[in-house]
Order: sequence, then structure tokens, then C-alpha cells
Amino acid sequence: MSHIESGFCITDLNVLNNVIKNTCPELELVKSSTYRTWVTDYGRLAADYPLPAMYQLILLNELRKKGVNIRELCAKAGYELPENWVEMEKKPWSLEQQNKLKQTSPEFVEEYKRIEQQVISKDSEYCIRYKPETNKCGYEIGLVKHPIRNEYVMMADWYNDGHGLFKAQGLGGVNQSNGKTEWGNTLKQNYAVTLVEEKVQQEIAQGNPAYGSYTKTTLADGRIKLEVQSR
Repeated sequence: MSHIESGFCITDLNVLNNVIKNTCPELELVKSSTYRTWVTDYGRLAADYPLPAMYQLILLNELRKKGVNIRELCAKAGYELPENWVEMEKKPWSLEQQNKLKQTSPEFVEEYKRIEQQVISKDSEYCIRYKPETNKCGYEIGLVKHPIRNEYVMMADWYNDGHGLFKAQGLGGVNQSNGKTEWGNTLKQNYAVTLVEEKVQQEIAQGNPAYGSYTKTTLADGRIKLEVQSR
């Protein structure tokens, strides 16, 4: 089984690194071109979930460069490609549609296998992992450069709590509801809040009249609310 999912976009590695250091004592952010998942352990995807949306985009782009009519290909499998096809991440194809694409196109199968065997888990620039001194092993979170936008995408395999990764303090576990899976929400929230908070503090320091002070409140549902007051 493999449950590799994209999860969150990172635009400031320094903020992420500081948040990990301050809130995730068992973890570290390191430069790494690989990150551990089911794929690194077994050399393949189990194909029980569709490719993560970012890899769907990469796959179609490779087929397009080879001269394949990707709009026609997707239509045959019952998947309606958005008018601006690079926006397909917002509505990726389903596992059923992916299986139809495999049946429809040998070119699709070839590119799928290439991504499975040569790209996934081997395309990161950084990864989040247990510190060696914790004597814990688990899957890892890869920070993969987005093929279009100037940001990193957090990629992880949440199967079996990421082999224990998502039990790490300050990371946040795996939550499934209404057919949606979320993981690492504690780290993601702390990163997002810190990123905004640093921006607000910068504006205050620069004398921006729209930024005089701010308050930070934790709501009953765990969300954090920042309110900015002008000078």
C-alpha cells in the first residue's frame, strides 16, 4: 500500500527551519535529494491511490511535450481537463479515471512508470526526518520544488502514520474524514502563523501606518487568529 500525498506549500525555508527547531524537538530539516516512502522501500507504487496532483501535472506535461493530445486522451478516460490545463491540481483525476487512462494509452503507462520508478521520492531538495540521535526511524517528508510555481511542496506517505513519523512531537498526526486525508497540521499551522506574524512585525518595524500592533488568539477549534490594528 502507498499513500503518497502532497500537503502544503512552503515559500520560506528559514521560517520552516525555525519552526521545526522550536516546536518539533525530535525532527530536523536537512538537504536531501530523496525522502523515504513506500516507494523507496519497495520500488513501486501500490496503485491504490491516484498520483498526487503535482505528479499528474508533470505526467501530462511530459506527454504534451511528446506530441500527445492530452485533452483528447483525458476525455477518453472520462476526465475533463480544465480549459487552462495547468490548473488541474485543483481538480485532479480519480483512481478510476487513472486506471482508464492506463487502459487507453501506452504512452500514459510508460510515463506513469517513469514517474513511479525515477521521480517520486527521488526529487526532493530537502526533507524533514527524525534526528539520528532519537534512534527512531520512519518515513520522511520531502520538500519538492513545484514544476511551475516558485515554492516547495511537502510530500509524504501517511501509510501507518508514516511508519511512526506522524507521531513526532509538534508535527501533527494523520486525520481522515469525508474521504479527505490531512497530516502534519500542527507544523503547517505553526509555519503559516509564523510566516504571517513575521510579515506583520516587519511592516510595524518599517512604520507602515496600517500596522500599529496585533493580537494573536487561539480559537476553540484550535485555529489561530491574528488581528492587526493600524497606528
